[in-house]
Amino acid sequence: MRDCGKEERQTRWFYHLRCDRDTPETWSHGKFSSGGTLLHPFDFFWANLPNDIPKLVANYDDMIPQLLETLALEE
Repeated sequence: MRDCGKEERQTRWFYHLRCDRDTPETWSHGKFSSGGTLLHPFDFFWANLPNDIPKLVANYDDMIPQLLETLALEE
């Protein structure tokens, strides 16, 4: 996070999903109150590899080349 002016270590998890069903183009998920109100929504969308990946903040896209390399090995 040095490029954001913070000296800290972050543990990050990345997932690659393959889905054989129709899915919505976008969806929201997050923390809900006990009454069912969405308090902290996160908006998600699918991105096709490798060309449709948007620029990600805080170096979150550093692992994309390794992901693409791994996927090429699986084919």
